Amino acid sequence: MPIPCSRVSLSETRSDLLADCETFSKYVAGAGFNPECATGEPVSALHAEMQFWSPANGHLPKRYQPNNAEHNAWKAMQQMGIVGTFTPIEQRNIFDEIRKTFPVLETAQCAQSVFDSWLCDLASKLRNKGLSKKGAMPPSVAQKPTTLASFGLVQKLVNIYLKYAFCWAVAGRYQNSAFEPFAVIPNITDFSCALHAPIDRILLTKLRNTELGRRWIDDGFLEKRQDRLKADGKWVPWSKLDCWGAYIKFQQEIRIGVGKQAQSVAHSPNSSSHTSLLSV
Repeated sequence: MPIPCSRVSLSETRSDLLADCETFSKYVAGAGFNPECATGEPVSALHAEMQFWSPANGHLPKRYQPNNAEHNAWKAMQQMGIVGTFTPIEQRNIFDEIRKTFPVLETAQCAQSVFDSWLCDLASKLRNKGLSKKGAMPPSVAQKPTTLASFGLVQKLVNIYLKYAFCWAVAGRYQNSAFEPFAVIPNITDFSCALHAPIDRILLTKLRNTELGRRWIDDGFLEKRQDRLKADGKWVPWSKLDCWGAYIKFQQEIRIGVGKQAQSVAHSPNSSSHTSLLSV
């Protein structure tokens, strides 16, 4: 089922959202990380994830390229041990598909419902592409599925890419010591309240230190000592997640159940050593 609608008005961008987007834009440009930013209730699941986000050493890791959303989103998805099955041209075509099929919000439509439906359809198509590749291995038979052979890998790729697009749309792309307008997806801010959090090991680790995470542990949704979710009756890491219901539950509850806890967890001494891979 789609996440319940909670449309917010962003006719004037909230200062805390702008600050969080500026922080991310500067970091992915290679300009370092400034943890002193405004805080507030998240406007979306993605914004909640952004409030948790804090890189370990304050600098963009060498495997990423400054201001290269496609390269960096692919690298963030293509974790160690995951076998690549897509050529560079095929990778570019996937990002073209994300941009070309991104929905247009009509009057009186619920942004959340429209976005959820689009992402579900897109993720199914991309997962099928991943499973159709020669040598593809689904999560049911592989220790780590091959590229895009699980919903978990697809959501990481798409949601990271949209994170770049959204932050650049709100704050601009940071280069030459200034924020410059840059529209990867021109209408992405129409979905400010609907965007999803990229699920990965680092986010799951941080969530264990929140009231939401502790409730999930008590409810049997988040494993207590490992970064795995319960999906279809099994504990699975994010890369092997293949259950839309578990994914939507995560997105709905992180948006409405985290709030300002994120900032204290993101910058706590116990969490800083784990954040170098978090949704760059």
